[in-house]
Amino acid sequence: MPAAGVRHILVFEKFVAVLDARNGQEFALGPLQKEAGVAAETAWGWLNGVVAAGGVYLLSPFCENIGQTLIKKSRLYFTDTEFAAWLRQPPGSQR
Repeated sequence: MPAAGVRHILVFEKFVAVLDARNGQEFALGPLQKEAGVAAETAWGWLNGVVAAGGVYLLSPFCENIGQTLIKKSRLYFTDTEFAAWLRQPPGSQR
């Protein structure tokens, strides 16, 4: 059985492409899982797998005084910018 319960590789590829579209933005699971077309449990499992593999980093908000934190959501970043750029290639190009 594949890692992180990935049984439908094309759906997983779409999920990773949707992650890439949110690179550097605030992370919210709801819109992500809806756009990828997967259940919330599946999205969490796949996200945890990608984070554990080191492909994505969730940067937690930081402020000395937690009450003054303007942004209270994590930001999502790909750790491999070359991979993120490869994901943004148009379909049909040399992938």
